[in-house]
Amino acid sequence: GSSVPAADATIIFDTDPARDLQMDADRSVTNIVNAQSADILIINGYRLTIKGNINFSGGAYIDATASSSTVSYAGTLAQTIETGHFLNDKVYNLIIDNAAGVTLNNSFTVDNNMTINSGRIFTVTSPNTLTVTGTLTNNGGNAGPVIKSGSNGSDSKMINKSSTVNATVEPQLSGTNVSHRGARY
Repeated sequence: GSSVPAADATIIFDTDPARDLQMDADRSVTNIVNAQSADILIINGYRLTIKGNINFSGGAYIDATASSSTVSYAGTLAQTIETGHFLNDKVYNLIIDNAAGVTLNNSFTVDNNMTINSGRIFTVTSPNTLTVTGTLTNNGGNAGPVIKSGSNGSDSKMINKSSTVNATVEPQLSGTNVSHRGARY
């Protein structure tokens, strides 16, 4: 239908919607399902809180590039950010508020500010790069952002303008005389 969904509802796009879904206020949803590419979700400068999964196919995506647009991952189970979830793999602001963790599985840009809340985990997998053009606020301490390397020597990167950001770096080491049991740097 064309009604505003209840808070924390799952949004399922029609197979042939009449137009894009443009937010008119801050919204909280559980899952977002979109299997067509003609019409998209436009955050439009508001805050979209996602508590579940994004299930897209057919080229669907979320446009969170407008000034003040904020995406908040706030699920209770692990969540992921995949290639193509967002227009040009970028958002304006990003908030990580998921204790089970949010994993970045592609290179991604936050065009303004990113916040990792206390007790929350954000993992950048190899060989991906997270770029934050504004301030990266890490209230999660060393356990907040986790930067992983790959078994082939490739590494993930976190590029930001903040002077200091505590993080955990998990390198993959190999060789006959290398011990890396439980190593966290």
